[in-house]
Amino acid sequence: MSRDDGGDAVRYFAFGANMASDVLCKRRGLRISGAEPARLRGYAMRFSAPGLPLIEPAFANIEPDPGAECWGVLYQMPQRDLDDLVELESGAYSLLEVEVEGAESGPVLALAFCDERRRDAGKPSRRYRDLLLRGAREHDLPEPYLARLAAEPVAYVPLLSEAFEWVVLRPAIFLRSIGLRHEHAIVRVVNAYHRMTGKHGD
Repeated sequence: MSRDDGGDAVRYFAFGANMASDVLCKRRGLRISGAEPARLRGYAMRFSAPGLPLIEPAFANIEPDPGAECWGVLYQMPQRDLDDLVELESGAYSLLEVEVEGAESGPVLALAFCDERRRDAGKPSRRYRDLLLRGAREHDLPEPYLARLAAEPVAYVPLLSEAFEWVVLRPAIFLRSIGLRHEHAIVRVVNAYHRMTGKHGD
C-alpha cells in the first residue's frame, strides 16, 4: 500500500456521478491527471444518500460491509481541485480514507465521499442511474457491475423529471461552465430541502 508523493497530487475514488470524467472536467471545471478502474473491498455501494422525493430520491453512497465490494474510478488530481470538489458538494459528504485496488496502481490509499445521513436504500432517478452507467462504461468497469447498475430499479416521473432537469440542472451547468457559479445545483437543492424538513443529519 502506498501514498501518492507527487507534490500536491491526491488520489480520489469515485463511485457515483463523478465516475463520468465529463462531470468532473466539463461540468465542474476540475483537472485530473490519471484515471483507472478500481475496486474497494469491504464496502457496498447503495443508493442510501437522501435526495429529493420523486425527482432525485437517492444518490450513491458507500457503507461498510465486510463481504461486499464496490467498483469505481480511481482519479489522480491536484489537492486544490479536490478542495474545490469538497466545496462543490456543499458539506453534504464526509471524506474517508480507504484502501482501493487500482487496475494499474495496485493497492493504494485514496479519498472517497461518504454521506453519513444515509437511510434505507432507495431508488435513484433514471437520469442519475444512467449517469453512473455512462461513467462505468467509460472506464470499462466489469460487466457484472454494469449489469447490476443497468438492472437497478429507478424513479421516474414523466414531465416532472424533465422539468427539474431543464429548470434547475441545465441552467446551473451552463452558468458553471462560464464561471458564474461555483456550486453543484442538485446538492444545493437537496440540502435546502433537508434543512426545511429537518432531515439534514441524523
